[in-house]
Amino acid sequence: MGSVASASRKCYGALVHGHPGFLQFFRDVTPIDVIERIADRRPRGVPGRRGCRRRPAVPWVYAWMQSRHVLPGWFGIGTGLEAAAREHGVEAIEKALGDWNFLGTCSRTSSSTSVRADLDIAAHYESLATGEAPAIAAEIRREHALAQQWVTKVLEQGEPPRQPSRTAARRDAARAVRRPDAPDAGGPPAPLAGGRARDPAPLRCAARERLGIALALQATG
Repeated sequence: MGSVASASRKCYGALVHGHPGFLQFFRDVTPIDVIERIADRRPRGVPGRRGCRRRPAVPWVYAWMQSRHVLPGWFGIGTGLEAAAREHGVEAIEKALGDWNFLGTCSRTSSSTSVRADLDIAAHYESLATGEAPAIAAEIRREHALAQQWVTKVLEQGEPPRQPSRTAARRDAARAVRRPDAPDAGGPPAPLAGGRARDPAPLRCAARERLGIALALQATG
């Protein structure tokens, strides 16, 4: 377990905390702006922490679920299992899964969340991003493939199931990530006053989009 945890943590930290463009990527490809404004305030964050470490856990996970990356649930597990297999062998991992319920639960949870992720839909959200988005998206896809490969292998699940395609829904949902007061959101910009939109209609529309997606997925994070 130590080998899995160490390699997984290093992989996750290198992207989320180590990549200088990741925080902007997060803001570009998820509806975190809408989620924060639904609460009518910007979160102050976790005291004493910087960057992504300042993000409160609930909106962080909720935002990644909405964009269908589901990143916190699986990113790093593939690298962790691969490292453990190199160090101890696949047979040792399979035996540990049978002997230790905690490791088995972690692996099965990562398996279900990696399947819940739909990177075809996520690509539409990523099209809204700028800067180093292509490199970050490529790293997410590399690790997702590795996660599905190793979790499937050690759990002996066969081919992982695929999410059904909903092309129109994914395009509409991605468009809704744009700031709800932007000109292409259905009206002129609505300036903020004291943290509250003067014209709340675009924000209400965006909030209903988020609720609809959460209900369809039967999950907020």
